[in-house]
Amino acid sequence: MTSLADRINREIEGGLSDLPSPSPVLVKLTATLGREDVDVREIEDLIGRDPVLAGRVIQAANAAAFAGYSATNSIHNALLRLGVIRVRRLAMLLGLFNALPAQRVPEAFWPHSVGTAVCSEVILRHVAAAPEGGDPDAVFLAALLHDLGLLVLASHYPSDYQRLCDASAREARPIHEVEDEVLGIDHAAIGARLAAQWLFPPSVCAAIGGHHRVATVAPEHRWNTLVVHLADALHYRCYGAETDERLTVRPDVAALTELGIEPRALATLIAEAQLEAQRAGEVLRAS
Repeated sequence: MTSLADRINREIEGGLSDLPSPSPVLVKLTATLGREDVDVREIEDLIGRDPVLAGRVIQAANAAAFAGYSATNSIHNALLRLGVIRVRRLAMLLGLFNALPAQRVPEAFWPHSVGTAVCSEVILRHVAAAPEGGDPDAVFLAALLHDLGLLVLASHYPSDYQRLCDASAREARPIHEVEDEVLGIDHAAIGARLAAQWLFPPSVCAAIGGHHRVATVAPEHRWNTLVVHLADALHYRCYGAETDERLTVRPDVAALTELGIEPRALATLIAEAQLEAQRAGEVLRAS
């Protein structure tokens, strides 16, 4: 009898129905992650190839989150105003948000995913410079997609996903602690496999796959994964009742210490994360 893990892996390789892969523009934007030579003109050209995405990025740039600027109607002005990194992250966020069919996405998925990505940015403001192999943009994308596997389970295997949620509630244990026992596969591994199928960089796939199991990640991807792990926990600390994982881990001292963040700074991180998550929500509503 074919196991659920084998079936999921086979169906990911064959393409999941109603879960489209990212657009070519989004894939090309992702390919610029970590590059030091990327400039305004290249990002402007890439986003401009997708008129719908370009319009939504401009709309988001004019949203309340960026109040204080006069309205713009061009990607070029948005890039000059917000910078390459900010616009590229907006484009990745909006490209993914609008690609996934709303009727198949659990209500808690996007608030927690965007909140975790925002938390990763907050954390990165408090750590020392990224080590060799560390990539803040890859961290942002991995944080945004860290629960992609839960989306796959909820949208394509609803009865198995419900069994998982029931077991988590019954045993008062986080989903990531019971899923191997219940399903024989974990959501992080599912998400990493789908991200690889979508041709996302290895650093992004590794951070998605290891965000609950940092010790299993290759050394060159540990820093990225550690930030995503902590960002996930930080967002739960801010909005635990609204996440879809329930009972997930809290920010731990070991992760903070390894990133060079004093545990007493946690209150500051939480306050900043709550404010930034609210602004990110305004961007999504504007799109």
